[in-house]
Amino acid sequence: MVWHFANLGLFVEGVTQPLALIVSARATQSRILEENLGQLGYRVEVVPGAADMLAVARNEKPLALFADLAQNQDAMLAAIQQLHSDPALQHIPVVAFGESDDKELAARALQAGARMTVNDRAVQVHLRQLLEQALSVE
Repeated sequence: MVWHFANLGLFVEGVTQPLALIVSARATQSRILEENLGQLGYRVEVVPGAADMLAVARNEKPLALFADLAQNQDAMLAAIQQLHSDPALQHIPVVAFGESDDKELAARALQAGARMTVNDRAVQVHLRQLLEQALSVE
């Protein structure tokens, strides 16, 4: 039996890995994030848009959710708000990310229920720290 300590939890080989859900239509960004999460011991499911986010979250019960604000912002913000309002899903931390540091969009995402907002570069470079912060119990 192999034990992995990744500052994100304790993983035992052979036991199901925690799931991270990525909601993004941007293939390159999704692939990079998926690879980085995989290296941290997560299994990953990519959902191409906000329309399917809630159903997949209900069925798969992810430990964390990454919501891409780069496209179809209003639909994504509405989906984040619905997730945050649902008693069965509101515990799932949402990390909203996008192409730029749009402060107004970031404020709207936080108001909708995202735990934090970051740009594409930050989600790649600081993923471990972002996960630790997102998963911390308040």
